[in-house]
Amino acid sequence: MKKIIRLTESDLTRIIKLVINEERKFTISKPKDYDKFQQKCKTKNNGSFRTFVDGVHLRCMKKEGTTFQQTEVGGTIIKDNPFNRAGVNGTWKLSGDKIELRTTL
Repeated sequence: MKKIIRLTESDLTRIIKLVINEERKFTISKPKDYDKFQQKCKTKNNGSFRTFVDGVHLRCMKKEGTTFQQTEVGGTIIKDNPFNRAGVNGTWKLSGDKIELRTTL
């Protein structure tokens, strides 16, 4: 049985603010093998990532606008993990000489 719920504009505003606040963003240094890694990427300077015990594994996306789809080519590992736990997924992009990691936890 379906249930219809009516939301006011203030309800929607509150829900959107909650979702935005759930997003986490961290900046890490660009690894030294980054340029070699980018030569294999179809999408330049952005992609998806997953955290593991040994750090953050960066991957390229198959095409612009997709999320969490890894290409056939390998990624690169950054020894730093600002999320302090394994299994976090998100997207990354190069911003200057830093890599910005974004995730919704």
